[in-house]
Amino acid sequence: MKTYEELKKYASEMRKNPTQEEQKVWNRTLRDIVPYFHRQKVFKPYYIVDFYCPKLKLIVEIEGLHHHEAKNLPYEKKRDKYLRDKGFLIYYVQNADVNYHYDDFEYEFLELCQCRAYELGVEIYKKKRIRPFYESSYI
Repeated sequence: MKTYEELKKYASEMRKNPTQEEQKVWNRTLRDIVPYFHRQKVFKPYYIVDFYCPKLKLIVEIEGLHHHEAKNLPYEKKRDKYLRDKGFLIYYVQNADVNYHYDDFEYEFLELCQCRAYELGVEIYKKKRIRPFYESSYI
């Protein structure tokens, strides 16, 4: 089992080399939400989650096939119990939903965020992103 410091280093590498699905969710949705989400967050003693919003107490897990392999299920169950016992809500999305049903995923996820924010008394909004000049229709 890796130490906390090893996990932090591994999480840093994962942030630099995200999966295609993680990159898509981050770029199209999560990076524009306030309160902010963090990528590849390490929780002591030895868990890494894909995305985490501390104010919403919300974790997002992008589920690839390896999450459902029999050898990984005990770890997944233990991690999920640990995080739920800490008061976190865990939202799971399958790679296929990110790849083939993104609009449906995003709608459902944003609804969940709004409900969670209401429950916790947290203001939530999406930042308005200004297109860089080189994406302008004037050029």
